[in-house]
Amino acid sequence: MNDMQSRLRLARAPNHRRALDYLAENGPQTRTDLANAIGISKPTALDVINRLMTADLIEQVGIEMAIKRGPSAAVFGLRRNLALAVGVYLTNSHITIERRTLSGQRMTTQNVPTNGKEMTPELIVNAINSTGIDADFNHRCVAIGLPGAVDPDTGDIIFAWDIPHWRKGLAQQISQALNCSVIFENEVNLRAHAEHRFGVAQGVDDFIEVALGGGVGAALYINGEVRRGYHGAAGEIGVLPVPGAMRGQNPADARGARRMQGGLEAVAGAAALTKVARNNGMDTAYPYWVAEAVAYPQKYQQVIREVAARISLGIISAVAVIDPKLVVLTGETAIAGGETLAQAVRDYLDGHLPWSPTVKVSSLAANSVAIGAVDVSQHYLQDFLFSASEQGGLEAISKVGQL
Repeated sequence: MNDMQSRLRLARAPNHRRALDYLAENGPQTRTDLANAIGISKPTALDVINRLMTADLIEQVGIEMAIKRGPSAAVFGLRRNLALAVGVYLTNSHITIERRTLSGQRMTTQNVPTNGKEMTPELIVNAINSTGIDADFNHRCVAIGLPGAVDPDTGDIIFAWDIPHWRKGLAQQISQALNCSVIFENEVNLRAHAEHRFGVAQGVDDFIEVALGGGVGAALYINGEVRRGYHGAAGEIGVLPVPGAMRGQNPADARGARRMQGGLEAVAGAAALTKVARNNGMDTAYPYWVAEAVAYPQKYQQVIREVAARISLGIISAVAVIDPKLVVLTGETAIAGGETLAQAVRDYLDGHLPWSPTVKVSSLAANSVAIGAVDVSQHYLQDFLFSASEQGGLEAISKVGQL
């Protein structure tokens, strides 16, 4: 959403919704600061604050001492225990969990090892509930990032790479176990959301986020929002057919997962890139050989160039269709390769396109999925709780039960 759209939305919303949104985004405010920020009079701001306090949505959180002579000012913010946003990132080895209050306070970051166990709903539920922190809040929402596609209409899973036993209905199953709303989202889409909010894509409404790791995927951020496609699979560039690779589908591996053979992932995924390193005399484990290559660019110039060329095959296809302003590289390969790898990708694109987007490495590193997930969860809570006040008055908010 651009600045003009944000201002129009703010201008149309009732005063109490505008106040709640501003407090959620900017933290505690005095009555005067809040009045000035959302464009209402001080008496109106006082009335709004009193009504929101009566509805148990906000509370006085402190006192701002006057710099000059005059009375001190009370500072108001969202209630600390109003709602908790939870973001979850699933990997083969860990479940990463981020927590943030609706007022924006970051709570905890958990990295719960899976210890080789199969990724099941029960494992996720137990990891989320393991601290007991969530019970202190009136409302909760959990957003889960996964490697696969999510139905844009129902929010349920369509497929998940490497978790083949995950099927439709799991969102409801996990929601019932946690007694709160659960949101599924593609992990690269969450990376893009986080990048737009907090990373190198701030202020950029048209960009592609390319995740480079064991697999290869992308998120398409167009006109200020993620584009998911009809099947929720927009950005699955790992299946793009590329020169030099056989087409078809691999049989199920030991975990039952099915991967595309001959797509971009077959030449630009971690396994394929590591073969490039081995062929050039490098024997360090992935992704450390990537860091070693960029640390000694003269010695491993051929490795860097070939890795960049393989990665760029997919980027060129996406750039030719979307024409973004920016390409953000993320994932283990990109983070280890840093600016040296990004420059090699730029050079390749410059040599093969008559135009080139800006290419940057993510500034959010490995935790961007959880960061994006907790932010999506927080905004869902805002819309759910604050919209109740728009639709049925402030008394409606007190009737909103557990999400």
